[in-house]
Amino acid sequence: MTATDRVGANPPRGPVTVDLDDIQATVLRYRPEPYYGTHVMLHVEDAQAGREFVQRLTPHIDSAAEWWQAGEAWISVAITYTGLVALGLPEDSLRSFPEAFRVGMAARADKLGDYGLNDPKNWEKVSELVRSQTEGITTRMAWFSLFGAVPPERGGSPLRDEKPFTFDARVRQHLDTIYTFLHGAKVIDVDKAPEGAIDDSIAVSVAKSKSQAVPIGVIKPLAVTQAPK
Repeated sequence: MTATDRVGANPPRGPVTVDLDDIQATVLRYRPEPYYGTHVMLHVEDAQAGREFVQRLTPHIDSAAEWWQAGEAWISVAITYTGLVALGLPEDSLRSFPEAFRVGMAARADKLGDYGLNDPKNWEKVSELVRSQTEGITTRMAWFSLFGAVPPERGGSPLRDEKPFTFDARVRQHLDTIYTFLHGAKVIDVDKAPEGAIDDSIAVSVAKSKSQAVPIGVIKPLAVTQAPK
């Protein structure tokens, strides 16, 4: 079948044949809104058993064909490069994937700007520290609250958090907004910070003496596949 059969568009370079029945639904289609999702993480230890599982699961994976009519729960599957290796994918097929996919996010941390709290070596430790100070929350739950990527359509952004260390213009503007709001709500009796109340001179001095750039750290969202087991 062709993409034009389903979408009804006219590609500028002529018709392109796409087997929609062989493509997972959410690769080409937006998720229905609202939706609720559950992630199931699996680790492959036996290649043969893993391949048999994928084969049994395949008929239950929704395709992009007729996806506009999706109204029930659906299943999609994502496999990491190490997962493909564990499943015994032929070497020539493995080499066909882009290097970024083959080496993984942790190995590309410097290129992705994953440093400080977001450094791969800190992922599990930070999650465990959060979990140890809370009740009724698992390490994976703590990890997602800190690092987990939220889809843009659900309010997600390129950054999960930022540690400014000093009061730059953006932070000062934010504080001004807070003072104005609290004053209007009659929580405080001043509409702006008193002179000298916001003083980051010591922090600025420390950062300068250590040649430390600010902000001292940012947390970028990570795919759930990177979560601790």
